[in-house]
Amino acid sequence: MQANYYEVTSSATVQTVDETVFNVKCHDKKSMFMVTIMESSATELEQFLNDVGLSETAIYSALNPRNISVVFPFEDEVYFEFSVLVNNLDGAPKEQYIAFIVLENLVICLNASAVMTDERLLTVSKQLKLAKGSMPSLLSALLAREALLVSKKVIDLRTALYSMDEKMDREPDSVDIADIHDQKEFLRVYDMVNSSQISCLNMIESLDAKLFELIAEPMYYRLASTTASNTSQVMLRLDKTTTDLSQRYDSNSQDKMNHRLGILTILSVIFMPITFLAGIFGMNFENMPGLHYTWSYPIALSAMSAIAIGLYFYFKNDGWLD
Repeated sequence: MQANYYEVTSSATVQTVDETVFNVKCHDKKSMFMVTIMESSATELEQFLNDVGLSETAIYSALNPRNISVVFPFEDEVYFEFSVLVNNLDGAPKEQYIAFIVLENLVICLNASAVMTDERLLTVSKQLKLAKGSMPSLLSALLAREALLVSKKVIDLRTALYSMDEKMDREPDSVDIADIHDQKEFLRVYDMVNSSQISCLNMIESLDAKLFELIAEPMYYRLASTTASNTSQVMLRLDKTTTDLSQRYDSNSQDKMNHRLGILTILSVIFMPITFLAGIFGMNFENMPGLHYTWSYPIALSAMSAIAIGLYFYFKNDGWLD
């Protein structure tokens, strides 16, 4: 099993420890630890959870993740799954669930390989300077950080959409429908993560006071909850923006198509009388006036040219070719 071990000190800092230190101190009920499990087989995970004294129901939940927002309060621990934002190999955002098992002095994080890195935890630990050194402080700060990450991505998306909206006003032909669809897809992923986070946070808040204390440090928990709610409101407006961009793109495409059809119609009108004259003089009757006249051909060409040029300038001056 691949796992990382962290001790939360009374001075509100997080420090990495090895497995030996964890095994020695985790049962004394005085030290506080977080364990992030990166990779493990079902057998290894079950053995580890048994060793730290989890109940059978908590172990069953850990071995059978739902990949939805769930909160299961047991007698001495709380199991919940929280949605986070990660990137695919191609850099596109996707939703992933991580599971937490929370005890009085221990938090176990499952499916943590893409999220709970040393860098991220140590960054969060600096924020704990503002709070007391406890597992609720660390865990609530982590939840707040994940909510803030989604919020930052949504703000970046808002900037991109507003820039696209301005381009649509100034240079509509410079906006590509594929870019609009990409932004809509990003927004869809952010919305899935955000709505799942709100659902989980609401379920945590509904726990009774004793179990709630295992999870939520008020300052960071309120930050997570408020951030997720505000992000949801921003995304509602962005959804309308993306819909408006798609409609305006379609409208601009339709205008361009109508313009092209108009040009083709005008060309047809210009060449219609020429075609008519060519049809008249192209008839093979023996007795046709002007067939043997020396200047018939240049006169016919001149007449056709004059008609075409006259119609062209008429439509141009009347604004049909703009």
